[in-house]
Amino acid sequence: MHHLLPPSVISALSTIHNSDYEILGYSFDKQIAIEDVEEAIKVIDNYSRPFSSEDLTKLLAKLFVKTKRKADDQISQDLMFAAYVEELIEYPADIVFAVLTSWPKQSMWWPSWHELHKEIEWRNKRKKLRQALVKKLEPNKVQKLFNKATKDLKNVYRR
Repeated sequence: MHHLLPPSVISALSTIHNSDYEILGYSFDKQIAIEDVEEAIKVIDNYSRPFSSEDLTKLLAKLFVKTKRKADDQISQDLMFAAYVEELIEYPADIVFAVLTSWPKQSMWWPSWHELHKEIEWRNKRKKLRQALVKKLEPNKVQKLFNKATKDLKNVYRR
């Protein structure tokens, strides 16, 4: 997806890591045109579409048969599936797919929501990139509001 971002965004992009080299966020070393920032946000949004609840249910069913779990009644299992779908629908489909399909290779046990959430958030670097891009737009929004307020005041005093 990075290759689809405007070149000005790519060239200005810096990664912020912690001591374990996990990505904490992003910053920008140079000025970027507002249009390029907006275009980058659109690209990220296009690549961050979630699965439908039906597709999520199918993926969870595959995970269910590939892992072990404590014995639960049907109502508990239905509630668990519904809760997981409700949460997973907020995340990009490709990341959810990668986490759910790789889980049985790393554990024979059904994952807790905490485990899935941690794994998804770790992989969801574009969320952090999008947050940095949106933050880059905020000063521009403040400037627009200031300009509008100033213009409105000038119109009031002209009367």
